[in-house]
Amino acid sequence: VTVSTGANNILRPAIPVLLSALTNPQAAQATLTSPEFDATLKAGIAALAEDLPKIVGKIRAANPNADIVLMTVYNPFKGVKGVSLANGFTVDFDLSALTDGYICAMNEIIKEIAEETGCILADVYTAFEESETRVVNVIVDENGYVSNSYDPHPNAAGHQLIADVIRATLSDAPAN
Repeated sequence: VTVSTGANNILRPAIPVLLSALTNPQAAQATLTSPEFDATLKAGIAALAEDLPKIVGKIRAANPNADIVLMTVYNPFKGVKGVSLANGFTVDFDLSALTDGYICAMNEIIKEIAEETGCILADVYTAFEESETRVVNVIVDENGYVSNSYDPHPNAAGHQLIADVIRATLSDAPAN
């Protein structure tokens, strides 16, 4: 059983702010870096820490012999360093670094829970970070600026990469 969870805990509050950056990037940047927004995202991370063990427990209750693979969360905004506006202006803000801190905090929780619960860990985050091809639907120009899409989902190459990580992880995992 593969489990990919947690990303929406921080994406759900972030997407409306990110979309507003296409028209008012300075206001979006102020929101994204505000203490209130930080608290909202940290609450999402805390919810993951509370919910993931329950998810694993329900899977184990339904099928005690199942191998459970917990996937780390990738940073869909890797390399994004600003917003390119329709009028040709660009606004710099390192969305990659801003999101990475929260994602790494989530991944530490996922790693801890995998270890505590005897789950197999698939490190999707590292595979996406090391990939030299675009593996998400976020549209980024050659200079690292988003111009019209913040879609954080994997593209076909990203889905293939996830499958490859899981396949390699399972082949390296000890037999149950």
